[in-house]
Amino acid sequence: GGGGGSGGGGKGHHHDRPKIPVLIITDVGKDVDDTLALLYLARQSQRRIVNIVGVVTTGGRNAERAQVARELLDAALRTGGESESASASASGCGCDLAPSPQSRVEIVAGSEAVHDGTAAPGDSVICWRGERRQANEADDDDGDDDDGQEKDAVHFILDLCRRYCGSLRVLALAPLTDLAAALRFDASTVLRGVKSLHIQGQAILVPDDEDEDDDDSDMDVDGDGDGDGDNGSAVRLEPDPAAFNLRCEMDAARYVFAQFQRRSDRRPGDTDDGDDGGGGGGGVPIILVGKHAA
Repeated sequence: GGGGGSGGGGKGHHHDRPKIPVLIITDVGKDVDDTLALLYLARQSQRRIVNIVGVVTTGGRNAERAQVARELLDAALRTGGESESASASASGCGCDLAPSPQSRVEIVAGSEAVHDGTAAPGDSVICWRGERRQANEADDDDGDDDDGQEKDAVHFILDLCRRYCGSLRVLALAPLTDLAAALRFDASTVLRGVKSLHIQGQAILVPDDEDEDDDDSDMDVDGDGDGDGDNGSAVRLEPDPAAFNLRCEMDAARYVFAQFQRRSDRRPGDTDDGDDGGGGGGGVPIILVGKHAA
């Protein structure tokens, strides 16, 4: 790097700011995208940038997906950084590379009430240890690795929203089934608790002409604070059915999009701090990473 100087002005700068609390909604399994995301976030946790406060698995076969997430995160947070920390200390580098052990991440399997068609009957979920388990096979493992079997994802999400009120970032890499259920149960708690919603998927822009007398339904999509689009007309975001994760549970996706674009449930005095590209009170910021981003 271009360091210079002996003081190390940037040394320890990750210690000087609070770690970002992140709730991950994932359908980790056969596909590599969620695996890479979990490993990346585990590394950012070790670098004291994020705090993975919880994981909810969704998309079907949720208990199995919870086991995959457990194996991945336990392995990633248990390793990675020890040799780097030693070399950083020896070379006089800053402490960015020093690992920060995180307590075991709580992982909850989401609701299986709706089969969303993400996998055909009999499909396998590939577990981290390498075994393949048939999705329609009974799970006779009564050990501690049965993450989330007896836990309620909806109340888990609500508890996190209360605990990290106004600062929780939700990273949705999977269908939005349980987030929608949490909103239906207690929308005010969710909308007050979540600072921003990050979705793997796309949206389409549509005129907001369905509820013209409801000022709570529009979102400031052009960032100028007036709740309209570039042409001055009210618009809103709708989930794009071309996005697989959204298409799997379209009703849930539409509900989440609609609720997060409401103005009325933000806490008094809340403003978007600019790092999300928010537009001054237009609901909870929604950040989308679409299929073409890669």
